[in-house]
This record gives sequence, structure tokens and C-alpha cells, in this order.
Amino acid sequence: DRDDLAAAAARGLGLIGEVRSVGALMALASDEDRGPLARAAAVTALGTIGDLNALPVLESQLRAPDWSLRAAAAEALSRLGEPGAAALRAAGSSHSDPGVPAGAASQP
Repeated sequence: DRDDLAAAAARGLGLIGEVRSVGALMALASDEDRGPLARAAAVTALGTIGDLNALPVLESQLRAPDWSLRAAAAEALSRLGEPGAAALRAAGSSHSDPGVPAGAASQP
């Protein structure tokens, strides 16, 4: 299906580090008409490529309703060095899930 093909293409672009694909991968990651498999693959590829232009898209996926997108976004941001770590800290400090103690994300 279309999402399977998009996911495979995204994984391949990430593996080869195709910087010219960052715009297309950001569009795929943000496309709410696509399934989580394709979107998570795009998010993972963006983290692998490491282009800081993807930071806003990756940050937005931390609030995605699907857990696989949130997990992929956290992993991708962790690959972006200090800018990604700062985004994770900011997201953690503003986290409002009642099942997570306040400030838990900012503890070492």
C-alpha cells in the first residue's frame, strides 16, 4: 500500500543520508492523512540525516496522538545534539500527563 512504500522510501533516504530529501520527509512526517508507520519512518529518517531545519517538525511530533510518532520524534531529537536535547527538555518540562510526576523528564 501507499504508506508501506512511503515508509520504505523514507527509511532508505535516511540510511543514505539524503540531505536533499529533508523537505519531502518533513512533509511526510506532518501529513495527517498518512498512517503512523509512514510518518514515523520519515521522523526517524530526519533524525538520522540530522538537519536542524527539521527541528520544528520533530518537536511537533512529540505531541502526536500516536505513541510510535512520539517515540520516533524523541529518538530523532536525541540525534540532533544540544538543539534536540533542549527541545526534549522543554517538552518534558511542559508535560501535563497525570501519570508522569512533574519535572520527571528534567531529572537526570
